[in-house]
Order: sequence, then structure tokens, then C-alpha cells
Amino acid sequence: MGTQGITISNERVLYTEDKFNYGIKVENNSSKNRNVKLNSSVYLNSEELIDVDISTKDSIQTLKTPSDDDFYNGIVSSYTVPPQGQGQHKTIRGADSFTPRLQSSFLRDGEDGGNCSPANFTNMLQLWRHRGKTKISSDPDVVYREIVRLSGYDVAEGGLTRAKGVKAAKDYAEDVGYKASSFNYWSDPISYFRNDIFKGHTIPTSISSETDGHLVIVVGIVETEYKDMSWLRVIDGWSTHTNRYLIFNDYYKNIRGTRWNII
Repeated sequence: MGTQGITISNERVLYTEDKFNYGIKVENNSSKNRNVKLNSSVYLNSEELIDVDISTKDSIQTLKTPSDDDFYNGIVSSYTVPPQGQGQHKTIRGADSFTPRLQSSFLRDGEDGGNCSPANFTNMLQLWRHRGKTKISSDPDVVYREIVRLSGYDVAEGGLTRAKGVKAAKDYAEDVGYKASSFNYWSDPISYFRNDIFKGHTIPTSISSETDGHLVIVVGIVETEYKDMSWLRVIDGWSTHTNRYLIFNDYYKNIRGTRWNII
């Protein structure tokens, strides 16, 4: 099979036959969580992100039901959003100027991937510090190791459920002197995301297909006049900016969110 790729906006996104675990344990409607792993690796960094203009209807014409190689194409990079009047759009306070850490930057020697959950819960807490909650450590590595400890995450297992990450973030916030609250969405109409974004909440969100999974932090919403063309603005762990947008239609099998807030 070897290495292959696609070219979008003069950037080449490479796929390889080598196995690499970017997975999380997906929480779905069944009573049993399943550990999901990528069947092929997607090497993503801030220079290889898929870039589209989400202000146009043509921007999603090529999106389809995800396979092993295109699962992550449902999250795109865009610096252009629809002008006011074409739909609801809102980003929570502080997210525009926040610089997330790459999930790979938290890995120590000998550790592999699969750490999207603890990495992005760390990014979420750092965003709350950026918004004024300064009892949270200014060192993301310290926060990350606390999330790992409090959640019982084992990098060798290659996954952490959203529920365990939510609880670990809450425990950490309370350990440093804050009161945190959370609420799991039992279903996920976009209205839930819209309401909580307009209230300034962060929303840890798991996405999945039949075989793959990832965890992101929703920090904004873009709704357009077109059917099936809404986007969630996310911290995804693969970029050092927040101009990343998750398509909200039937592209993914599950999009499950949890409202998370420091009171």
C-alpha cells in the first residue's frame, strides 16, 4: 500500500499503512463503551491541516461518509466564516486569542498517541485560565499529568472516555479551589450546542464513525442559511489555533457533547 496523499490548498495530507492509535473510547447509545483505533495513520500538524472556506456551499460538496482514510476530513481549517445575517455564529470569550497545545507535545519518550482526551481536557482548562481562572496552573504539562492521574488514563490502553475526562477536569478544578459543573447531552441537536455556546460554556465533544474516534472541545458555532451546513468551532489537538471547524450533519455516526463550566 505504501504512503499516499491528497493535496488541498497546496498542502499534502499524508496517509500511511502504518498503524497508529489516535482513538478514544467512544460513548454511544449502547451500554458498553468500545475502544476504537485508526486502521491507518493520519500525520497531522499545523502545516498540514485541511483548509476550506466554510462560508460557501461548495465547501462541503466533497464530504462523504467517513472511511478509514477520510475520517478526519470532517474537521477543517478556515479563516473565513459567513457574514452576519446568514446564520447564527458565536465564539465563547477568550477562544479567539487562545493558543492550544498540540496533543503530541504532551507525549513523553516511549509513549504513542491516543491521548486526544487528556490533551484536550488540558487545553480546555488552560482556556479557562486564559479567561481569568488563574488558580489553574500556568504550566499545561502540570495540568496534563494531573488529568492523567485523576482519570486513571493509561497511554498503553490508547483511549479515555469523555465521561472520565469530564470528571477528571472537574476534580482538578475543585482541587485548585473552583466549583465546576457538567451536563451530558442525551441527544445532540445543534440547539444544545448553540444554547451553551451563547452562555459561554465549553463543550467537550466526542465524535465517531464505525471504526474511529476523537475528542475535541467545542468553543463556538457557525450556522448558515444552507441545510446541513452548520459547523462547530473546536480545539482539536492538532493545531495551535482555534480556527478549526467540525461539520455538523450526518458525516459522523455520533457527535456527543457535555456542557462543562466553572461556576
